[in-house]
Amino acid sequence: MSVLQTITLALLFALALYGVLTTVWILRHLNISRMMTASVRKFERIDPAAATKILFIGDSTGYGTGTSHSRYSVVGRLGADFPDAYIENNSKTGRYLSHAREVLREAVRAKGPGAYDLIIIMLGGIDLVHGRPLLRVGRTLKGVLADCRECGRKTVLVGPNNTGLAPLYLFPLSRFYQARARRFHILFRDLAHEEGIMFVPLFREDSDELSAGNLFSRDKTHPNDAGYGVWYDQMRGAVLLALAHDDGSFAL
Repeated sequence: MSVLQTITLALLFALALYGVLTTVWILRHLNISRMMTASVRKFERIDPAAATKILFIGDSTGYGTGTSHSRYSVVGRLGADFPDAYIENNSKTGRYLSHAREVLREAVRAKGPGAYDLIIIMLGGIDLVHGRPLLRVGRTLKGVLADCRECGRKTVLVGPNNTGLAPLYLFPLSRFYQARARRFHILFRDLAHEEGIMFVPLFREDSDELSAGNLFSRDKTHPNDAGYGVWYDQMRGAVLLALAHDDGSFAL
């Protein structure tokens, strides 16, 4: 065997070993993520008599995976800001963007058109990670935003963060996810603009407060309590604007 063949085989072995170790690393932390989800209850407040009604549709980030208590999740913080509002949290781990259409259509069937004052969509991260084609995601998102208009008075669309910055994803997967996150951000931003929907961008190009401050939970991909606080602070202005009357007051 030549020296070149020996070097090539050694490199192939090193790459294969790196791939195996990376897979084990990710699977281990996905299991941690499942355990964390099971340990927390999503925040919601079902009060049919409430003057303001909010529907939140999300994945594990809407559910609150990574928090020590649901009050620290984005929906829990929303509930603290609007203590008299009806808040229906239809978030589920592993939910694709397409599932929002099922939720919205069922809401219209059950409660009639325009039943909610505000709908918040916080989905897309699973589509990003699982490699859903961008064209397909775009068609789905247009359908979701159309359904939102039928279901509620206002909509706030929260775009996916820069997934590749999470410490769970090692190089080169981190670079791949950063590139996909950039394309998702542009897609969500542009469609929200076209449809006249308020958009909250969680994406940051090279670094964000979560990665800079290591505000991640034990699974190294979901935010911790403080990290969810950062996200909610970014969302809060759009939510306040969506729920405000012309005179700046709120029907709470």
